[in-house]
Amino acid sequence: MIGLFIGIASGVFQFWLLLKFTTGITAGVVNIRHVLLGLVQFFIPIGVLVGVAFFRRQDLLFAGIGIAGALLISAFLKYAVNARKTRGRGNNND
Repeated sequence: MIGLFIGIASGVFQFWLLLKFTTGITAGVVNIRHVLLGLVQFFIPIGVLVGVAFFRRQDLLFAGIGIAGALLISAFLKYAVNARKTRGRGNNND
């Protein structure tokens, strides 16, 4: 069960890094910091799953579920917050 908590924590951290990476890239700022954020967020699940496989093999599936679940829930929450902020503004292209 500890693998689930490790997976959730790493999934939330990966989403945060991915958010910072995509925010910087879509703003048109491409520098070494953003490239490193992209690389680190890419390798987090690999490192976490290998670490869990070495130390808590029986929790490997739960760690993978935690990573995937945390990423999905974080993305849905971010979408909901953004949708709530922009609700009622309408389409200004008319």
